[in-house]
Amino acid sequence: MAIDLTLEHTDASGRLLPARFAEVLVHLAKTSFRTSTRVPRGVMHGQQLRLALDLALNDPACAAFLLDFAGQGLRVTGTARGPSAALLTWAFHALAGPLKCTLFDAREGRAVDVAPEPHRAAAVAYLASYEAGVRALRAKPVEDEGMVFLAWLAREEQLALSEDDPAAVDALGAALPMDDAPGLYEMLLESAAVDDVFISERELASLLGRFNAWLASPDG
Repeated sequence: MAIDLTLEHTDASGRLLPARFAEVLVHLAKTSFRTSTRVPRGVMHGQQLRLALDLALNDPACAAFLLDFAGQGLRVTGTARGPSAALLTWAFHALAGPLKCTLFDAREGRAVDVAPEPHRAAAVAYLASYEAGVRALRAKPVEDEGMVFLAWLAREEQLALSEDDPAAVDALGAALPMDDAPGLYEMLLESAAVDDVFISERELASLLGRFNAWLASPDG
């Protein structure tokens, strides 16, 4: 599953800027607390939208999406592939209502009705599973970090690993430079163990940073 969603400004919304997103995310958290409805908590970290259930929002291991703020606040676009698409879908629906902007779905080629509630359960389920994975990795030492990272990217549908040569996949995982995002990205593009890469180098750098934060304590 892949999604490409855009929040578009209206006369009522005004400019869509990170500070406005931050205000709405605080309001959503307060509303959730009053109604005892479990929803993801969120914060803006630059142009990155971080979302969490139990992790602290200042933990760099939080699930996150790099948003594209264009036209000085006229449009904000977010894309996601695989299981995380459920979380981003809920987030954009939840943001669109309070921001009073239009939600455009590029896959459908049209504006869609804003309705976060139908997407909430799937978003919470994804986030709960994601954070359980973070806690599991932090609970014990990881020796084959490269292979774990490759497996995670494949589950998230950020790349497609070759099914014909498991030995090549193992060799790639063992050789990945986990502290060098540009070098790692180049290896993925050139490796016969990878059939396709669906993300940009910038997105890969963000994912690598999150993964490395999985392996660290919450305090870094």
